[in-house]
Amino acid sequence: MAEKLARELAAPSAERELIFSADRKRAPRVQAAGDITESAALSGAGDAPAKVLQIRQQGSFDSLTWAAQARRAPADDEVEIEVRATGLNFRDVMWAQGLLPEEALEDGFAGATLGMECSGVVVRAGAGADLSVGDDVIAFGPASFATHMTVAARAVAPLPDGTNFDTAASA
Repeated sequence: MAEKLARELAAPSAERELIFSADRKRAPRVQAAGDITESAALSGAGDAPAKVLQIRQQGSFDSLTWAAQARRAPADDEVEIEVRATGLNFRDVMWAQGLLPEEALEDGFAGATLGMECSGVVVRAGAGADLSVGDDVIAFGPASFATHMTVAARAVAPLPDGTNFDTAASA
C-alpha cells in the first residue's frame, strides 16, 4: 500500500479524492439515478407503485436508494399527490448520516422518514377533500421524498399563483 501511495504522490492525477484497496484505486463519482419523475408521470393514478427514497444503512449517503412502495388510495379526507419537488431539511441530512437516533424522530411530524414537505399535483382526492384532481399544491407529510404520497387534505394547500414547484417545496 505504501508503494501505491508513493507512486500516486510522485505522479499526481487530477483526482481530488482517491480510495485505495489491495487490488485497485478508485475515485468517488456522482451519477444520475435516472428521471423518476418521468416514470411517475406515466404511471398516473393507477396501480403502479410509488418510488420512495429510503436509507439502507444510516451513516452514508451511498446507501440511499429508491424503493417501490404500494400506493394507497385516499380516504375521504385525504388526497394523493404526484410529487414534483421536495424540500431537503437539515433533519433529513442528520437522519441519513446516522446523527439522530430514531427516538428523536418518533413523536415528530414525519417520524423516521426522509422529507416533510413537498409540492405537486393532486392525482386522487377523497370525497370529503376540498381539493380536486389536477390541482397544483403544497403539502406536508412524512416520506415526501417520493413519486407519490397520500396525506390528509388539511395538510395540503393550493400552490400560490406565480409560484413554481421548486420554490414551493423549499419555502
